[in-house]
Order: sequence, then structure tokens, then C-alpha cells
Amino acid sequence: MAMLKPLGIEKGQAFKPDARQQALLEDAVVLGDAMARNLMYEGTQRETGATAFPGTRWDWVIYPVKPSQEEEHHSQLDERLQYFYGAIYLSPGIGVMKAGPGANYIQAFRDKDGNHFDGGKSYRLHVPANPPAAAFWSLTAYDSATRSMIQNVTNDAAHASYHALETNADGSFDMHFGPTAPPGEEANWIETVPGRGFYPMIRLYSPSEELFDGTWALPRTSSRPDCHRGPNKQEEQWLRVRLRATADSSALPTTDPTRSASPSASATNARGGRAACTACKPAFRSTT
Repeated sequence: MAMLKPLGIEKGQAFKPDARQQALLEDAVVLGDAMARNLMYEGTQRETGATAFPGTRWDWVIYPVKPSQEEEHHSQLDERLQYFYGAIYLSPGIGVMKAGPGANYIQAFRDKDGNHFDGGKSYRLHVPANPPAAAFWSLTAYDSATRSMIQNVTNDAAHASYHALETNADGSFDMHFGPTAPPGEEANWIETVPGRGFYPMIRLYSPSEELFDGTWALPRTSSRPDCHRGPNKQEEQWLRVRLRATADSSALPTTDPTRSASPSASATNARGGRAACTACKPAFRSTT
């Protein structure tokens, strides 16, 4: 309350800002949102130890904020803002850095090329076999502007260990994010929305030692060529979303995201029987 008192906000007193104060406060809301957005989406680049898997863009979500939100000599103001801009609550059981009861969350804001995820484009994430979660795991796509689960036509923003996913011969599986599912990959697809940025987060409940000793790791998320996409009639129905100056403009497409060309079926992918164009095949399998 001490920080609010100079603004005229205190217990038992009416808040009556004049025109100048009101304009300043309205500008402060815009600036404050921009500061919070920057801390959430770029803050881990300034932190040592934030990267979950070396050489990737996957970061620990519960880092460096602590459940107490206190350091020995200061309160974690920036760390608190970085975490709570995208979350609601924090618990001592979340972010545990050892195997056993609890949970750990990992998220990525950029693809393997360093670009923010674009809901009008398509991406592939190769998930190694046996995600290290004794209880269960989930993979969710969040809207970059709202930090809530993406609102899509399929009404399904997450897949989890209890879903009937299609796996590869070695037990690994490929998750796909994009406006349309790759042919035959619907079970492993999360629909994204053109005109909206997004970011993926994986949650691991009762994490096992493999998460921490380096024997299990997620690779960088790769984009799939546009020729792998088929036409999507629903894309033209989405409104052009132009966020305020506080939005992360790099997460939004600058051109019309609709497509009309269908992929050719001149080749089959390595998993057998599913059509994929020859140009897509190498990139479709790329995970590094």
C-alpha cells in the first residue's frame, strides 16, 4: 500500500484523480503491460540456468522465482512479475528440481530458428519416448496475448499421456501445431489460430530423474513448409487481430495467413503410408 499512497490510493479515502493523473495512470497501464510482457517472453535470456535442455529454447517455467518470492536481501519483484504475468498461483510443489512428488513445467517462446511461434504456420515437435513423469504429463498451447489456452475450433488446446497418441517404432511421438493437421496425424495435432501468437508448455507430474540428469530432453521445435498444409476454409473466418503497441508483433503474421494450394502426394513419410510431398519430407523429420 505504501507504493499506492503517492498515487492517491489509500484505505478509507476516495480516489479522485484529476485529468492529468488519469492520463498518466492510463499510460502506466500500457507501459506496465509492455514491461511484464518483455519480462515473461525475454527474461530468461538474461538468467543463468533458465534453460531446461542445453542447446534448445526450452526454459523452466518456475525459474528463478521461488515460492516465497524472497531472496536473502531483496524481494523478487521482477521474478514475480515474470512468472505471474503468465500464471495464477505458485506452490512449493511446483518447480521441484528433483525426482519425486510434485511437478515441473517447461515452456518455449521461439522455434528452432529463433522466431516466435505464429498461429498461421505449422510446427513439429519430436517428443522422445517415455516422458519423465511418474504420474502423467501434458502438452498445452497458450495464446501469447492472453496467456490462456488457445481458443480454437476443435476446442482442444492440450494433449496428455492419457490420450491415444500415435507413436513411432521407438516409442517416441511427433506433436504437430498448426491451423490444419498433417494428413493422418490428427491424433497428434493441436490446432492453432492464424493471426495469433502461441507458445507450448509441457507439464511433468511426479518428474523422474531423467528430466534432471540429461538422459531425456526435448529438441527445438521445427517449422514445417507451407506446402505441407492443405486448404483451410475456416482460416478466412478469423478476424485480423492487431494488438496494441504492447503486443509482441513478431508473433503475428504480416501477410494473409490463408492458403489455397494442396500438398502433393508424391511421397510417403518414414512412418509409412501417409502422403507427404517430397520437399516436406526432410524438414518434416528435422528436429535439430
